[in-house]
Amino acid sequence: MMCKQIHLLAILYLCIFTLTGCIPYINKKFDKAEIDNLLVKNQYSEALLELNSIPDSRIKYKTLRKQIIYETKNYEKSQIKKSLKLSRQNQLYRAHRTLEDAIDNVPKSTALNKQLKSLVNKRNKLVQHKRNRLSLEYADYLKKSLTSHKQIAKWEVGNERFSSSYMNVYNEAEDLADHLIKIGKEKQNIKDVQVKETSKYFNAALKLSNKKSIKIAYRTFINDKRIKAKLKEQQHRARKEQRRVNAQQLKEQIALLKHNIKLKKFKSAKKTLDHAKKLSTSKRLNRKLTLLYQTALDEQVQTYYQQGTRYYSAEKYQLALKAWKKTRSLDPNHDMARKNITRVSKIIDKLNRLKKRITK
Repeated sequence: MMCKQIHLLAILYLCIFTLTGCIPYINKKFDKAEIDNLLVKNQYSEALLELNSIPDSRIKYKTLRKQIIYETKNYEKSQIKKSLKLSRQNQLYRAHRTLEDAIDNVPKSTALNKQLKSLVNKRNKLVQHKRNRLSLEYADYLKKSLTSHKQIAKWEVGNERFSSSYMNVYNEAEDLADHLIKIGKEKQNIKDVQVKETSKYFNAALKLSNKKSIKIAYRTFINDKRIKAKLKEQQHRARKEQRRVNAQQLKEQIALLKHNIKLKKFKSAKKTLDHAKKLSTSKRLNRKLTLLYQTALDEQVQTYYQQGTRYYSAEKYQLALKAWKKTRSLDPNHDMARKNITRVSKIIDKLNRLKKRITK
């Protein structure tokens, strides 16, 4: 009787925990060796789960937890680096396997899953490219097979084996032609794909089948090709005309620049130089024009400065001031001219004050 009561209580206890969703408290002991063993095997997620299953692990084993997270991140980085290196060497299968093995160890890693997604997209593109290339090769083979089977079917009249094999090849060629037209249309919508590459699929489809839909698709492609060629030709002519106009304008601007330098109109020359640089596509010519302008400017700056110095020596202070101001207008960073202007201005002020006193 007692045994039955204990049994019923145990069942009731389990039912309560099942219904409430609670887990009975188990005081699990910390096993460092087990966690180390998991880390050696690169099973970082399991190591964290093992640590989390221990009560108060976030407080007691805080350092160990940080260490596991740090090692996990390093492991992720190393595996991503390894997969990128393999993908650059076109070893996509090995790169894929590397990432899959890493994700088995760290399933919830965002970085690893993102890298795997990009690698899968790259593999899909490569597979599609190879499939399209093989379709063209197979189309060539089918074309030869069609010719051969047709010839044999004509030669051996009433031979069912050859006629049935011819029909099989014919049907296969029709299906492949539709598939090639589909690929051609897809490539036609992609901007980066050249017209030559797209035309291969339409030409191969036309060789395989005489269906009306195939001919219409081929004609549409040819018309689009012609329109694109005309548009390209128009753009080419427009660019050529623009280059001719720019060259003429550049020639005029260079002549104007030389004329302004000759007349010592350096402000106008600077504007002309900037305009000429915009029109020119040659860096060498731009450097040459800049050097021409800068040399003439430096010479004129030096002339004005020396002129001011001569006037100053002859005690013609007003003329010296004008000459140095011209120097500063051409070269605002000329320190000697700035200092001389300050000095001469003070002398002129003193002289003016003395004149006033004498007149009084």
